[in-house]
Amino acid sequence: MLRRVRVWTGVVLACGLSCAVLAAAEEKTKEVEAGEIKLQVPESWKAAERLRTFRIAEFAIPARKGEKEMDAELIVFHFGPEGGGGIDDNIERWKKTFDEKGREMKVTQGSSEQGKYVFLELSGTYNKSVGPPVLGRTEKMPNSRGLFVILSSKNSGNYFIRLTGADGLVKSSSESFRKSFGGDASKEEEYKSK
Repeated sequence: MLRRVRVWTGVVLACGLSCAVLAAAEEKTKEVEAGEIKLQVPESWKAAERLRTFRIAEFAIPARKGEKEMDAELIVFHFGPEGGGGIDDNIERWKKTFDEKGREMKVTQGSSEQGKYVFLELSGTYNKSVGPPVLGRTEKMPNSRGLFVILSSKNSGNYFIRLTGADGLVKSSSESFRKSFGGDASKEEEYKSK
């Protein structure tokens, strides 16, 4: 009997220490205003100093230490209360940024305190825009992943949030990305085109 108590005491202590280590390892965040919405982003995500037209926030997400992956980038776009096009049009446009061959796609929808949202996840070969978008030049980036969100703000229209980069880095950043705008994967449901 005493042996069982010692074993269970050891298990409880180990679990308690593991939880403490995990809590300490959780990265600190900072609040960033992007137009009307507020994002909670990890402190390691570096804000861009100069923004291009319609980009209201931009962050570089560094590759993890010891890995030879490319960095990832998070960009928030806003085109005004009526701008940016419809949800289905944007899903179709974003889908085309990944080569059809080998492309995997999942679309869900949910709700946050900041508004309803549609969440698109793509993986495969990303055709990264190089230079001004009007020139249409791209560079193929195999083993990539993209997370795309259309967040419908209550007062100022749609915000378009995009995280793209190396598959492993984006995958490991997906929970922080969702949390940044208040998303919750466990409460999302499948999105069906209108």
